[in-house]
Amino acid sequence: MLDNSYTEGYLKKIEEKAIKNFLPKVKKQFSEIIKLSIPDEDIKYFTLKGLNRAHDGFYYSGCSSSKRNHTIENNEIFGLYIHNLKVLGTTLALCRLDGLNDYKTSVAASGAIFHDITRNLYKDVWANRLNLAHPLTGYKFVKEIPLKGVFYENNKKINYEIDSETRKEISEIVLVHFGRFTKGIVEHLENEIPSSSKEINSIQDILEKVENPSKIESIVQYADKVGSLKFASYVPGINEIFFTEFEQNQPEPFKQIKRLDYLLKIESKELVHKFKN
Repeated sequence: MLDNSYTEGYLKKIEEKAIKNFLPKVKKQFSEIIKLSIPDEDIKYFTLKGLNRAHDGFYYSGCSSSKRNHTIENNEIFGLYIHNLKVLGTTLALCRLDGLNDYKTSVAASGAIFHDITRNLYKDVWANRLNLAHPLTGYKFVKEIPLKGVFYENNKKINYEIDSETRKEISEIVLVHFGRFTKGIVEHLENEIPSSSKEINSIQDILEKVENPSKIESIVQYADKVGSLKFASYVPGINEIFFTEFEQNQPEPFKQIKRLDYLLKIESKELVHKFKN
């Protein structure tokens, strides 16, 4: 229980200040992690180009608005970012265990990065609640990333180009990432289908894809479930102590800021090395 000095308004101000201070650092860290995680150069910059179009809520939001699902660190400010690191790290580990080549690993990693890209997005508004149609709106988001383009990095112009089949593979990872749970949310997708894609004509099309996932689709489905488990309190490469031994008299937002501050101080190369191995 919080003491009277921690009012709801005060904690909200703390969160707003944390978002302002940490958002640029989190975006920078994620960009660096992606560069180290995706071996295929064109898929790497396609993914970074797509992230430039993401809503800021993709980084600073928590996962479960009800707090009934996910771990504590997934549910506070920047919790969705922590969840995405778990999913990406687990995806890379599973790709390595299966001996997948650089291309398939890159497609799987890109799909993992985009799997919740529109998680709480309702048209242009990021809400504090899950959009159950986000597998389909995320699918549409990926399909709208240009197949070729220019990415600017440190005043350097980088050209990327992928083929339509590669983008299709990445977008379909997003579409089916809910796995068997998709069956429970199909009624929420019905109104989204007409505006999504010529390739997805009905709920049955989606369910058939869910029931017959490719190897890389299965990997991301599994990685997402592992990264969502209520008891799976971890981030690849971070000691458990940073999730369990915080001052007991502090509210969770303060603890979350402390975790995030620690995470951002880890070199991206070191972090990726840890969750790749």
